[in-house]
Amino acid sequence: MIWGKGAVQDTYTLIRKGVLRIARCHGMEEELKSVLKRDDYEKSGKPKIDWSDGEEKRRLLESLVWDALNLVKKAREKEPMPGDLADAVDFLERVAK
Repeated sequence: MIWGKGAVQDTYTLIRKGVLRIARCHGMEEELKSVLKRDDYEKSGKPKIDWSDGEEKRRLLESLVWDALNLVKKAREKEPMPGDLADAVDFLERVAK
């Protein structure tokens, strides 16, 4: 386990970038984005929260994880799944779990 503010932000960044990677695969952006609750994945930089507030960080991470898992589930419905999409889905699932 890695401790520290930087490590936590890296986790958020990995999930956010993984969501974007999947959503942009093969023109499926709108179809896949329909399962996302958050609408700030396209914004650059870290989400605007109080990073010193543990509860606020927990809520943000929880919302990112739920979006990631919902996106993974929706993407897995794609048959046949193109290789780059499968790779992106596998990566995001590992990060989010």
